[in-house]
Amino acid sequence: MEVNKMKKVTLINIISSVLLQIFTIIYGFIIPKIIIDYFGSEVNGLVSSITQFLSYISLLEGGVTAVIIAKLYKPLVENDNKKISSIIVTANKFYKKIGICFIVYSIILAFLYPIVFNKFNFDYIYVFSLTLILSISLVIQYMLSLGIKCLLSADKKIYIVSFTQTIIIILNIFLAIISVKIYPNIHIFKFLTGITYFMQPIIFNIVVQKRYKINKKSKYDTSLIEDRWNGFANNIAYFIHTSTDISILTIFTNLVTVSVYSVYSLVTSGIKSLIGAINNGIFPTIGQLYAKGNKDKLNEKFDLYEIVYLSIVFFVATITILLITPFVEIYVGSKQFILGYNQPLFGIIIVIATLLDLAKIPHVNLSYSANKFKELTVPCFIEAFINITVSIVLVKKIGLVGVAVGTLIAMLYRLFYQVSFTEKIICRKKNKFWKTFIVLSLSSIISLFLCYKFIPIKNISVIKWVLYGLVYSIITLLVFLISLFIIIDKKKIKKLFLKLKKGKINDEKFN
Repeated sequence: MEVNKMKKVTLINIISSVLLQIFTIIYGFIIPKIIIDYFGSEVNGLVSSITQFLSYISLLEGGVTAVIIAKLYKPLVENDNKKISSIIVTANKFYKKIGICFIVYSIILAFLYPIVFNKFNFDYIYVFSLTLILSISLVIQYMLSLGIKCLLSADKKIYIVSFTQTIIIILNIFLAIISVKIYPNIHIFKFLTGITYFMQPIIFNIVVQKRYKINKKSKYDTSLIEDRWNGFANNIAYFIHTSTDISILTIFTNLVTVSVYSVYSLVTSGIKSLIGAINNGIFPTIGQLYAKGNKDKLNEKFDLYEIVYLSIVFFVATITILLITPFVEIYVGSKQFILGYNQPLFGIIIVIATLLDLAKIPHVNLSYSANKFKELTVPCFIEAFINITVSIVLVKKIGLVGVAVGTLIAMLYRLFYQVSFTEKIICRKKNKFWKTFIVLSLSSIISLFLCYKFIPIKNISVIKWVLYGLVYSIITLLVFLISLFIIIDKKKIKKLFLKLKKGKINDEKFN
């Protein structure tokens, strides 16, 4: 009975997480579209730029969330309310300190941003007030929500977090549409969508008061968050990878270019979210096998996992390269597209960079499972250094494409490192990865050639875009199936099908 209950909770968590991802992607496409249509590309670029600068405060969090969740597992299993209370009190105090720092940082940014970037066509008060309004949602989360969110996540109550955030997103979309229809003002628009985040701590606190006995007077224990430094370098590298480009473009280019970057990034961010959800469902099996110490079985499963995962990544990336620029044309409209959004080379490079970033994920996750955070510190910082340096050098010469090239080179370095590092963890030859990678790369190139050469997109519309996407998917799928037949071990596949036929397939017996 208990097992069935756990399966039911797990299923609800998965469904709610996927639902949240879907609505997050929808929100990510709708809101910028509304801003571009009603307020223009410069305002969209300004919002993206300020939001990016505000997000720098998350560096202070330094990996604490993951550590707190890990610390909560044992006391939750043992129903140790004293320990749970101590952890939550410690977490809340830490997050409130970050919240106070964020408020100070937001005010300083609001004062300095319109002075430092006075080349933009907005008056001081306009930018100052917009910066403070955009900070609302983050202030609410740090001051009131994150500690409780950690508790719910650790206790397998992800569905509460996911459903709450989904409701907030739906409400945000509704308020955004109503706002621009009644009185189109970017400050009111962002204020309304910001205050909806007050729902988060209200719902979380109601749930916690009913389900847990938290003693708010428990002792503050700093030792609980000391482990955060192990993952700090990885946080820095990830943050720089996802945040550097917009900041560099703000400094060296203009807000229209920032807006162009943010629109193309909507697509790549959506890809990362969806493939990340798939990966999160697959990888725990690999992590458990590593914990059991069975390296032979781990290598075997990792081989199959890598082929399946990389095939999905390359397939999605190939279709995205074909469709990303036509999508942007439909998304922003022909007039805006001609004025700056027609950037096919940038679209191709940023998708390839995303592909390289995703390709390394299985190897990064394996390193985390093996607790190799310290060993990854230097390569993380090298990756960040390459991204920043190359982007700054090239943005002056080739603008938007320059920052994409910087990201691509940094991702390529990290991919080489991670694949080589996996060889040290599980004695797996890196040639296995590169064989799959090269075959799938060639498959992608062949698919792109066939589609571009024989079925080029003409006179784009929404219906035609969908139809082209279906045709491109069929062609690419056929090419990839032929490729997979080449790289997959036929004996293992035959063995797998025999077990499936006999109904004897399970993780422990499949050798």
